[in-house]
Amino acid sequence: MKKLFLFLITAFLAVTVNAASPLRIVYGSTSFLDTGTSACVEMDFSNTTWEKEETLKQHFNEEYDELINTSQSTFIDAFNSSGKKLKIVGKEEKPQYKIVIKFENLHATVGAFGRKYVRVWGTATVTDLSSNEEVCLIKITKLTGAEDYFTKEATWKSFKKFGEVLAKLK
Repeated sequence: MKKLFLFLITAFLAVTVNAASPLRIVYGSTSFLDTGTSACVEMDFSNTTWEKEETLKQHFNEEYDELINTSQSTFIDAFNSSGKKLKIVGKEEKPQYKIVIKFENLHATVGAFGRKYVRVWGTATVTDLSSNEEVCLIKITKLTGAEDYFTKEATWKSFKKFGEVLAKLK
């Protein structure tokens, strides 16, 4: 019994330690998050696919603009409430950094009790606007938000999770 218990604890710890983060720094550092300054964000959905089968715009059709606007505001609100120092502001406020997020693919999967969750893939490039230097490139892989019965709401929850995770990235 002791061996089984020790095996289960070891297996659990191995899975926990080896769990991949949905955000991975390709180059640069996240020191910009601790500057106490501001950043503007630009989200690029122009080449985003839905489940690698159709464009995001084709999939959401008339709901596309609402999806994009709510996803952006949800991301910004989550980032600003989760972050300690860097805040996302509008371009007119002359921020120090610019974060350009290019989304590649969004994918819905059915979870518990028929609720869906949405996974997100893409990249985030952070540029220091004073020097025009790219200070960080972040790869987004399978970032997953909370489940919801409605796809739009599940998508917004993924963007909320993205804002929270990016604000706390080390």
